[in-house]
Amino acid sequence: MKYKPILVASTGRAGSTLLMKILASHPEISVRSLFPYETRASQYYYICDREGINPTEFAPVTWNNFEYRPFQANDKQSTLWSQKQKSLEQQPEANLSEAYYSFVSGIENKAQVKYFAEKLVGLSLVKPMINWFTASKIIFLKRDPRDTFFSIKSFNKKRGYLSFGEQQGESALLANIIGFYKHSQKIKQSLDRDKDLDLEYEQLITKKMATISQLFQALNLDYSDRQVLSTIENAFAESPETLKHKTSSDLHHSMSRWKREADKRILEIFASFEKDFEQIGYCNQIR
Repeated sequence: MKYKPILVASTGRAGSTLLMKILASHPEISVRSLFPYETRASQYYYICDREGINPTEFAPVTWNNFEYRPFQANDKQSTLWSQKQKSLEQQPEANLSEAYYSFVSGIENKAQVKYFAEKLVGLSLVKPMINWFTASKIIFLKRDPRDTFFSIKSFNKKRGYLSFGEQQGESALLANIIGFYKHSQKIKQSLDRDKDLDLEYEQLITKKMATISQLFQALNLDYSDRQVLSTIENAFAESPETLKHKTSSDLHHSMSRWKREADKRILEIFASFEKDFEQIGYCNQIR
């Protein structure tokens, strides 16, 4: 493969869109820079390969109860590209991933690309994708589950409907978030050390320079101060899309928001998961 995959594993509302913006801001990483950065071409081609589906039809495919598309519905350039790909019908799906990200690198004006990056949906594709793309890197992005909980609730209220599991109730929502991190821990134990990277949302906010520099260095990319400062300027800039997406006044207020927003009833829910919090590294007092 010409390009190596970077796959971002996180719960919803844990900062994956911000991380994708950071990755997209590096000239050596190919990312389709359309908000909310949910192009999943390589995952789509993998599922097509596994299920015996013709990938050049570009029809949605379902895996683990989620509908995958190779690129976002609002991506007109990728749609036009797909209409010209009948000639690639006999190509292995891994080659189609490379062809697509060569196209993306061109329209994003990136000439020295080493990686492409995509968000994962849940964790079911972590091991299959690593086996399919042996050079894959998985970034496990972690955020305080209590802040994620309130971010989900606020985002759902903002949009006017329940999603991310809140439709099953608040306790189930928190259990799903915590369960994701427990499952992540088990998966990481089974991976080679060079396959995964751990990243904390809070570190991206409070220690931007050091955290992003360490991330790029771990990926063997340019991590000069000039590159990191350019990345910060681009990735943290606000836009109409980010204003619609956010649920806190600013990124710093998105941290420890649960301490300001949790009432007695929610604190009791948190307290019932105290041992679970400890298992995933959150040992500070719940109450």
